[in-house]
This record gives sequence, structure tokens and C-alpha cells, in this order.
Amino acid sequence: MNDNDTKTNTIKEEFQSMAQNLRVMIQSAWESEELKHAQQDLTEGLDELNRQMSDLLTSLRDSEAGQKILQGIDQVGESVRSGEIAEKTQENLAAALRKVNQELSKAADKMASRKKD
Repeated sequence: MNDNDTKTNTIKEEFQSMAQNLRVMIQSAWESEELKHAQQDLTEGLDELNRQMSDLLTSLRDSEAGQKILQGIDQVGESVRSGEIAEKTQENLAAALRKVNQELSKAADKMASRKKD
């Protein structure tokens, strides 16, 4: 085996090791009690939000003030479709996603350090 073959095998082994480490980290995170509680909280919160939004929309449809609000929402929707608001929304969404990614990266690093301890 020559020096190039050894380097190739070392790189291959490092990738295999990295894949194994990522698998363990993701599996540990996925199976953690914290994640299970967070998933349940999120599900319950979304169910409650859905129920409240449904109730709100029902009451909006049935009232004069609600009709005016719905008309305003339609106007905002038109502004979004025209592109004026869409551009700003995209910028804000990109910034929010960037922040979420940063926080996810911190959490992954923290989980990895806990796993080592």
C-alpha cells in the first residue's frame, strides 16, 4: 500500500467516523425526553392555536367589524401578491431562519458536549 492509498483510507475512515457520530447525535436527540416533551408541547400548542383561530374566524365572519377586518386582510393579501410586502417578508424570513440555524447549531454543539460527558 502506498502513501496515497493510506491517505485515502484515512479520509474514508474519517468520513465513516463522522457519519457514525452524526447518526449517534441525531438518534440521541431524537430519542431524548426533552424532545418528546417539546414535541408534545408543540402539538398541544398548535392544536390550541388552531382551535382559537377557528373560533376567531367564525366570529369574524359573523360580525360587521369582522367583515371590515377581513376586507383589510384581503387588501394586505393584495399588497403581498404585488411584491411590495413579499420582498420585506423574504428578508425577515431569511433573518429568522439564520437565527434559528444559529440556535440549532449551538444546541447541537451543547448536545454533543453532553454526550461526551
